[in-house]
Amino acid sequence: MTESLPGGPVRGRPGGESRDLVRQALLVRATKLTLAAIPRIPDRVKRLLLGGRSVTIDGNTLDTTLQLTLAAEHAAGVGGLVADHDPETGVAVSRAALRSTAAMMKVRIDADVSEISIPGPAGPIPARRYVPDGTGSPATSALLLYFHGGGFVLGDLDTHDSLCRLICRDGGSR
Repeated sequence: MTESLPGGPVRGRPGGESRDLVRQALLVRATKLTLAAIPRIPDRVKRLLLGGRSVTIDGNTLDTTLQLTLAAEHAAGVGGLVADHDPETGVAVSRAALRSTAAMMKVRIDADVSEISIPGPAGPIPARRYVPDGTGSPATSALLLYFHGGGFVLGDLDTHDSLCRLICRDGGSR
């Protein structure tokens, strides 16, 4: 997950409001709007916003939506994908930050979803099967197996649900 911007001291206002709480609420609202808007911007416009450059490594070009999102994080002073580097609290803080971001990105995309499990060396691994809504039989669509990064250290099925629904809908896969 991305690092949080450093917060200043909490200062009270008349009426009990804190400037930091107001600032945090504005940041959350701006983040929601940005996360909703960036995917809707045409690729040509994104490329212009990025100065006309693509990021290509080993022949693989980074998606313009992801590239613009990362550029926006960088411009906002966000320094990485880990919310807290403390060995004792880092994982819990990073999980909470990822869940918070996933909740902001939650867009309900219709799909037929089944909870399943896959046999693993240490026992069953929880998984989900997504079938595009209204397509009838799951046998009529292609199969895409999606493993999210992180090996379930930070994220889980719920943090990546909206993304999987989007892939299912737009890719016509199950």
